[in-house]
Order: sequence, then C-alpha cells, then structure tokens
Amino acid sequence: MALPSVRCAARIPRKSFRNSFCLLRSIYNSASAAQILLAGLVRSSSTSTPSSASASVWDLVGAVALERKPIVTPELNALEKQYLEILRTIEVEGSLLSDHELQLIEEKQKKTGDTDEAVAIKVRTAQDIEEDWFKRAQEFKPAPRITEADAKGDTRTTQRLLDQPLLLVVNQQLGKGHRWILPQAVHAEGETLRQTAERALTEVCGPALEAFFLGYAPAGYYSYYYPPEFQKDGIQGAKVFFFKAQLRNGGLSVADLKKLKKADDFSWLSYKELGSKMLPRYHKAVRAFLMAPEETPYQQLLDRALSSVTRRKASITPEIGTECKVAAKAGKS
Repeated sequence: MALPSVRCAARIPRKSFRNSFCLLRSIYNSASAAQILLAGLVRSSSTSTPSSASASVWDLVGAVALERKPIVTPELNALEKQYLEILRTIEVEGSLLSDHELQLIEEKQKKTGDTDEAVAIKVRTAQDIEEDWFKRAQEFKPAPRITEADAKGDTRTTQRLLDQPLLLVVNQQLGKGHRWILPQAVHAEGETLRQTAERALTEVCGPALEAFFLGYAPAGYYSYYYPPEFQKDGIQGAKVFFFKAQLRNGGLSVADLKKLKKADDFSWLSYKELGSKMLPRYHKAVRAFLMAPEETPYQQLLDRALSSVTRRKASITPEIGTECKVAAKAGKS
C-alpha cells in the first residue's frame, strides 16, 4: 500500500497520522478485509451476468449494391455550354494556323497564270479535302442517346438511361412478404461479410452476373426489427451491411430469378427512381452511401454572382481625374 505524500503528512498532526496509518495497515493485513473484497467481487460478477445474458441478438446480413456505370457522358447544361464556347473561342484566337489552313491560304493567293495549262495534272487541293471531310461528316450518324428501353419504359435492362448510373434492386422475399431491396443474405459462420455479400448476389440473382466488388469494408449500414412471430431464439432483428460493386458483364431475366426462389422481380433503377420502389427509411440508408449528386441550380448561382458583381461595381466611386480637381478648385475660388 502506498504511503501518503509528505505534503499531506505535513498538514495532518503527527499523532493522528501515526494512528491512522497503523489502523489502515491492520485492516489491509487482516483476513476479514480479503473476505469482504472477494464477496464484493462475487456480488458484482453475479449482478453483471443477467445483463449480458439478456442482451439482444441480431442477425448479421450482407447486401450488395450492384451498379452499372454510365456508358455515355451526360448532356451539358446551359452554363457548361456557354463555358465551352468561351474556351473554344480562346483556343482559336490563341492558336497558330495548321498546315491545312496554310495550304488553303496559299492556294487562294496563287495566281492562275503560274499554272501550266498544257499539262493536265490532277492535284487534290485543300478545298477538295475539306469537301471530302464535310461529306463524311454528313454521312456519319451517331447512336441515339435514348434507347428503345427508354421509349418503352423497360426497367429490366441495363440498356436504358445510358448517361446515368443504375442500381440493381430485387423484389426479395422477407418473411411472409416481398420487399424491394438490394440483394442480401444472412451471414454464415466462417465467412467474412464481403463473402456474404458475394454469396447473396449468387443466391438471389444466379451466376450470370459478373461483378467487381470495391473493397472489403462495408459502405453503408441499416437495421430493422423482425415481426414478433419471427423473433426466435432471442433474435430481434437484422443488421444489414452494404457492399458496393460494379457490373462487368452478364444479364438477368425474371425466369432465371424465379428459379432460385429468392425473389420474383428485379429492376435497374437510377438514383432518382429508387424512392419509387424502396421504403423511405431503407431508401435513406441507401442514398447515404451512394453519394448521389444533387441537381445544382447553375443558372441561379450565375445570376447571384452577376448581381453581386453589379452591386460591387455600383458601390465603387470612380477616382476623380486631375483636370476635374483643378476645375473644382477654380470654381470654389
């Protein structure tokens, strides 16, 4: 047992300090003190055991957020188009003439008297090359951005909304009913949560989908309670851990999905369409880790910037020139 400090001993009278020290040492060495200490430890351990036994138990669930990345770039908004035109103008004004442009200028300035009309030589001029390029450009037809699936409203194919990411959502069986969720499965002993998510994709959708999982750590979390009739062996609910993955290859059909008897329907939905299928609380948990970009009011921001610049210019007083100052002094005099 550590002795009190010297500063504390100086404050206490010497006789009382000696008596207190002897009393503490006798209690510390006595067997009764040890018995009291052991009894307290046993009592504390016995009181903590029921609380740990009555703790709630949850099912660990692994789910996969399978995403099809955009195939084409999204269309530019009004502000981006204006900025692109400004950049193109600056680039043209600051660039040098190419060999083709120099050849055009040279051919226009070339005099007709210098050519030998007696010898017929076929020369392909720069103007002919430009006409050929223009003809090829007219014949080229880019692929449409709006596909047949977009026109029909088919959400069971990845060939839709080519400029937006799509997420695989299945109508999976949960208890006695079905819910529109991400493919999920209950964690099995001996596997990691990522392996559970990989198994969920195979069990629910089959082996046709080839996916690339992003990392070994979950990207999101969601928990829910089971109905009372499904709360068995002290299990109150499920804690779902979402893992992000990207679609590499493969397709899915309703017939293949129903053969596995885990879900009866599926959809490839954009971030904006998830709320039409999912429950609000589940949808909020999914959007939290998707980091979906919000629509930015570019025109409103541009108007605010222009108005602030206008106000600043109005508040600045122009500097008075020297001639005006001289005229003002002459007028006062």
